[in-house]
Amino acid sequence: MVSLTPAEMSELLPAVMSQKNNKRVEFRQEVYDIVSWLYDNYKLLRDERAQALMKEAQTVLVAGLTDPDKQLRDKLYEFWTVNDHLAQNNSCSRLVDILRKLYSPSCEDMFLPIVINLLLQICEQTNEFNQNIFDNPLENCAFEKYHVSGSWRTQHAALVPMFADTLASQLSSSSLDSLDSLSNIQFQLRATQSQSSLYSSSLIVSMSGSDDEEASLYSFGGQSTSMSRSFKQGKDFGSRLLTPIDTTDGGSQIQSPKPILQRKRLLKDQYKVGREMARENTAKADRQERLLAERVKRREGEVRLTREYRKGDFPDIEIPRCSVIRALQTLARRDQLVARQLLVCLYKGLEKTQENIAGLSAALDNILKTSTRHLPILMASVLEMCLVRPEHCLTPTATITDVCKNSHQMSLGVLLIEAKLMANSGRQPPAKRARGSAHADDWVYLAEIYHSMEEKDVVQGLFEDKIAEACANSVREALQVEDERRWKFALQLYTQSLPNSKDSPAENFLYEACFKCFAHLSDWTKLNDTLKKVQLEGVLDDIWTDDWNKDHLLPWLFLSEIHCTQNTSVLSVADDFNRALSQWLADNQKSEHIRSHLGEYLSVIEIVKDDVQRSKMTCENSLLQFLSTWQQLDSLSNNLRSHHLLSLQSIMDIHHFLSLTVHCVR
Repeated sequence: MVSLTPAEMSELLPAVMSQKNNKRVEFRQEVYDIVSWLYDNYKLLRDERAQALMKEAQTVLVAGLTDPDKQLRDKLYEFWTVNDHLAQNNSCSRLVDILRKLYSPSCEDMFLPIVINLLLQICEQTNEFNQNIFDNPLENCAFEKYHVSGSWRTQHAALVPMFADTLASQLSSSSLDSLDSLSNIQFQLRATQSQSSLYSSSLIVSMSGSDDEEASLYSFGGQSTSMSRSFKQGKDFGSRLLTPIDTTDGGSQIQSPKPILQRKRLLKDQYKVGREMARENTAKADRQERLLAERVKRREGEVRLTREYRKGDFPDIEIPRCSVIRALQTLARRDQLVARQLLVCLYKGLEKTQENIAGLSAALDNILKTSTRHLPILMASVLEMCLVRPEHCLTPTATITDVCKNSHQMSLGVLLIEAKLMANSGRQPPAKRARGSAHADDWVYLAEIYHSMEEKDVVQGLFEDKIAEACANSVREALQVEDERRWKFALQLYTQSLPNSKDSPAENFLYEACFKCFAHLSDWTKLNDTLKKVQLEGVLDDIWTDDWNKDHLLPWLFLSEIHCTQNTSVLSVADDFNRALSQWLADNQKSEHIRSHLGEYLSVIEIVKDDVQRSKMTCENSLLQFLSTWQQLDSLSNNLRSHHLLSLQSIMDIHHFLSLTVHCVR
């Protein structure tokens, strides 16, 4: 490979890259060896082709950090950490190198775990890595035993008043674990049962210490079935009626005479006997049903303890720091949410050191500007890190707006832009600009985000208070008319405001509002003509040259083309759009964007082309994409969530139609 030129290596590298996902470990190891040599030897060359090969090799080496084979994974971690490719002694410099050198849009899926593992790996070089967290040894500590109740009956004990004279407040976990021995427990409750309640169906427990003491009676209605077995039935139990006992002054007991029993045996009424038997069987069935329900509750709520616990036992006194750090590395590798929270916490700690703040801000700005996929979990992490020091954020407001809208992190985007505006409020505006219009563009971008969040009241307030001088009065009137759902008048007012907002962020906002009015008026032909002739000037491929066109015009173009197909005598797609769409789907990057963001529209177009199977696959992919997007939406943004739920209706309508079509074919 040493004798190969960059041109010759560029011809060989695709064949090498084709084996990077091979199931055999030996093949992947050879690929990693080749690209690691390529990265070391081409990173210092200034040739454009050599730099492109180095970037491609870097992508493979970063992706290899999540390889399923542990030996290959450790080898690549050693490549990045030992060979001085990253900073070795300073955590802040290490984080800057990771964010600046290792990030690429194709590695967004596994970038967060990689950052955590490489950042925490620098701790292994310190002397305190294998030392215990606490200095005092375990034998010098005095622990108090902590009793954990495993009874299923105490799962709602926290809702019982602690100092009230109730039974549940005095029952300990040990007594609940052994309810069969309740006769040995002395409760401090008042006896509320009389002697006549001995004949009631509820259970009565006698808590007498001796025969001379007066019995204290306690009733537990819910435990009558299980606790009645503690009464022992003697030989002559029930042969006589219970009679009152009279005690004389001498202490002798005089019993009343025995009752006179019937001598003749009466014939029983069979009807009454049958009813009594039926009543007993019904009661027996009810008892069995209650026992089964209680058994299910016991099985679900009972806790089985496998060890004893002590107060203050966790975290353990003699646990070393390496155990915590390695556990965090493994957890971050398997859970992206944990990786996000851990990265933000580490970033906040590094920001307090005031080291290389400019480098950290530049690295975060590079990620936001170069991202093409806008993975929600990664973009949320970067935006949250920018919120730590909003005054040092270098990213333009327009870029923040595009990122937060594409990643569905509008709440974080609003917070960051507002924090930047508050941080820059004390600065003097530029000399060549009017004082009243300072930061007016930022307020327009903020209003655009709020408009996408369906917060119309906030948008109207921003245009009245903050953007009054940058826009015409007709914009505020149009917003008020739009809130009243008078779309025709709102469209006229928005159109009047367009000439006064040329070459400003407000122009894009006004065009977006006009498109929305066209859609509510069902004027799809006028919307399609405006998109093709005014915005794109007849060249549909220009929609990919600008990020704003790709994110805002492309959805309206698809939607208008679908509705315009109904105006033709034969259901078909326009020829110019059909040719452009075929070219876009042939490009992998454009096809991925269309299928991930406009799947339901593409599915309808494929139905028009009679490609039912492909349309069904696209619709199912759109449903999965909706579920993934729904997880990232802010739970407090009710208007935004309801707006996304309306888009689910169209997806499900397409899905049901395709299911009906497949059923009819069968």
